[in-house]
Amino acid sequence: MAHSVNRHSFALTHRVLANQLAGTFAGELLRELALYVYQYPRRKYPTLDEDAAGEFFLFVESKLPRLLARFRHSGKPFEHYLNSVLSWQLKSFLLRRRKGEIAWQMGVSSPQWCEGASGHSEPGDLEGKPDAGAPSPPTSDSGVAGVPTAPNARRLLFALLKAGDSLSPDAAKLTLSEIGCSLRWFDQLVRRLRTKRAKAYQRLARLRRRRNRAFAALALCEEAQRTEHLQSARRHLGDRITRLRATLRTAQEEMAKVRLAPTNREIGAALGIPKGTVDTGLFWLKRQSADRYPAGRAPHPGEQQPA
Repeated sequence: MAHSVNRHSFALTHRVLANQLAGTFAGELLRELALYVYQYPRRKYPTLDEDAAGEFFLFVESKLPRLLARFRHSGKPFEHYLNSVLSWQLKSFLLRRRKGEIAWQMGVSSPQWCEGASGHSEPGDLEGKPDAGAPSPPTSDSGVAGVPTAPNARRLLFALLKAGDSLSPDAAKLTLSEIGCSLRWFDQLVRRLRTKRAKAYQRLARLRRRRNRAFAALALCEEAQRTEHLQSARRHLGDRITRLRATLRTAQEEMAKVRLAPTNREIGAALGIPKGTVDTGLFWLKRQSADRYPAGRAPHPGEQQPA
């Protein structure tokens, strides 16, 4: 029996080397190896099901020609090399499969956050386009051209431009109708200011991706640690959890530092007025708000506001 196995091992090794010399691998050899690969997981771990065997075959099947090409005969039969490679590939496959199952159960395979909708194009639209080109000069379609002349209207316009990214379309339309400016004109101004802040939007997008990846990996590691029984593996997961929490905390801190609101100088340049005019207007708007709501307190929902 042993001599039969040795003869088979020698024959298989000889066939692999012959195919290497020919520069191609015969279909019969690949079919024989494919059957061996399909049966390998259940021989190694009898408790695995047929689905796992099929998934492992698909995981390895495309790598078989490269595996055959890399074999170098050093006195040991091809089966020894094949089993070593398949053992490593099976461990990698089972780890990925386990992570996928945990991600599916926890719903973190594709984490999404609702960042708050804006009434204009999303900041991500400018990613990779730091210079999208200057828009056409602001024009009004409501009979009002340029900056409003009434002081209070001008101050409200400055405040709206400061909050242009976080402002809902309904709130912007209502406020603009009160101060006599068109929504189309305001939208052009917001787009112009957003173009100036393209690098800040790109940095925020990178930090969001880093935060999302860290959060997903942290959730998976915490779940894996909860079900892990080996003490050494639990310690390794604990170290990774510590690093991921630090990464998540750093990303959140860096996101808080990103300034998306346009500066007073940028608002002045977009409107064609001096920066000092914007500074003064926003200062007096804050003073008026403080007079209406003492101690900086905003009204509660449903509370009657001062006339």
